This record gives sequence, structure tokens and C-alpha cells, in this order.
Amino acid sequence: MAGIAVPEQGASLMVTVPESPRHSNSSNLKLGDSIGLFAQGSWILRSLAAILWAESTDLADDLGLAFSQDRDVRVRRALARALANAEHGQDADARDILLHDPRWSVRSILGTTAQPPG
Repeated sequence: MAGIAVPEQGASLMVTVPESPRHSNSSNLKLGDSIGLFAQGSWILRSLAAILWAESTDLADDLGLAFSQDRDVRVRRALARALANAEHGQDADARDILLHDPRWSVRSILGTTAQPPG
């Protein structure tokens, strides 16, 4: 198990994730129980939650849609990288939204230079 320490306003939060989240089973990591908490935190925690969402096949698509429209471009870039590397990322609706992101840095991760709408 690898630990990630994330500072949050003077405190530390220790998050433990398996070495390879793709190969973990539900007894090792209960993403559904904690990913909602990550999604409400700082951009760092939202980025982590977006990555975990992209690597999971069990979590609701609505969560990915929310990450794909996050106000912070760093979260959207983290999601784009995770979807680009995920085996099932091609089917995600969140990917379609990211393909039309106003930031080129997000669109370019997914291998396109599509212009933003409008």
C-alpha cells in the first residue's frame, strides 16, 4: 500500500490507496464510500477523486461529468490524463466534454485540437 499525504490548511490527511487501483478488488478499497468526500475537497483531492473515478468501472457517470466541468483546470487535466490512460476511458461521457474544454492543455491530452464551442 502506498500513502499520499495531502496538506489541508495546516493539517495532514493520510490517504491510503493500493499500489495498482485497477487491480484491486472491492475488499481492498471502497471507492464509493469515500470518493464523494474527496470530490468536495481542495483541487488536489478533487484531482485524486477524478483519477480514481477514471480508473474505476463501478462509480456513477455523473461524478465523472462533474469532474469534467470542474472550475479548476488542474482537476480537468488530471481527469483527461487518467481517461487517456484508462482502458475504458473511450466510452466516458466525461471524455466528450473534455474534448471541447476551453483550455487547449486539457484537449491536447486527449489527442485533439478541437475548438471550444461558441
